[in-house]
Amino acid sequence: MEETYELNTRDVLLVLEQQLATSDFNGQTDYIPYQEFDANGDCVYSNLMSGHWAYREAPYMEKYKVVKCPDGHFCCAIFGLGPYIANYPEQVWLAAVVYGWCPKCDVMPDDLDGPGSHRRSHEKTDFVIKKFDPGILWDEFGIWNDIVPFTHTFPCADIHELLAPDLLHQLIKAHGEAIALEIIEDIDH
Repeated sequence: MEETYELNTRDVLLVLEQQLATSDFNGQTDYIPYQEFDANGDCVYSNLMSGHWAYREAPYMEKYKVVKCPDGHFCCAIFGLGPYIANYPEQVWLAAVVYGWCPKCDVMPDDLDGPGSHRRSHEKTDFVIKKFDPGILWDEFGIWNDIVPFTHTFPCADIHELLAPDLLHQLIKAHGEAIALEIIEDIDH
């Protein structure tokens, strides 16, 4: 446990400010959540700002930063966390769940299609950690009680909501590696 690792960091705010100021994006950026409907009255989802997530987050956005935009003007911007893409082993660590369990819901690993599963959340995890011992948490809830997700103290971010599904892992888990590879090859054609 005395290995040496290289750790690279970036000023995330500076990166976002540079992206926002890039004139190549002028006219291609949606700054506020919007809803678009087709002729039948059905909602059309085309990007992050046209989805339900942006509308749910909008009321909580309070502190802004003045940033330069692609058109050269300045505006007030509020940054938030969006979907987090990771492979399944990384999702296990990020969500503090036991390997084999879903990082987004509390379905039992041997009953993935069963009824009664619910979304995971920091609040639910905190509640069961207070009520049960570590063995029960591990076996019955798939919770690793001594790991705290990095979003736990963020005011409007829950890693269980932010994780994007690892679809390849889900294919392998549901159908086995050989069939999953056939499906992937079929998609690539």
